[in-house]
Amino acid sequence: MGCFSYMCKKSGKAILSDSFSGDAVHLFLLYKGEVIEYMYGNYDSYGRVFSNSNGSFEWKMDWSDIIDLSYENDNTSGIAAILDSHFNGEFPTERSNFDPNQGWGDDSVIKKVENPFHKVFKEIKKEEIKKEEIKTKIDYKKLINLISYAEDILNKI
Repeated sequence: MGCFSYMCKKSGKAILSDSFSGDAVHLFLLYKGEVIEYMYGNYDSYGRVFSNSNGSFEWKMDWSDIIDLSYENDNTSGIAAILDSHFNGEFPTERSNFDPNQGWGDDSVIKKVENPFHKVFKEIKKEEIKKEEIKTKIDYKKLINLISYAEDILNKI
């Protein structure tokens, strides 16, 4: 997996990392506008933050599901990132844009986060995501049927 990064939801600046150290950042995993997981620490270039144990925290949600959410038309699911220097305690409800430069740059001021953490507020299973997709498709079919029905009525007038 190659390096990538996000743009800060508050400042519009890139979240930077050289894969060994990175900006102090708050990362939020969103599902339908709700924060379901939260990480705080130094960005690791791979959508996570470093832990204090020579590695990075892992999201509870499967990474492939996170990536799928990040490319949906609905921007209320995926990862939102806020630089620590711009975080006011308010949780975001929409994901961040990807950084076109993949988090590389030389204007980062590295502040070592002494107590990084990862909190899981709600676990969303792959089956729940698939159920939501199916429900959306069923609702869409109902809408198409309703439009066809309305067109039939209008044609009879």
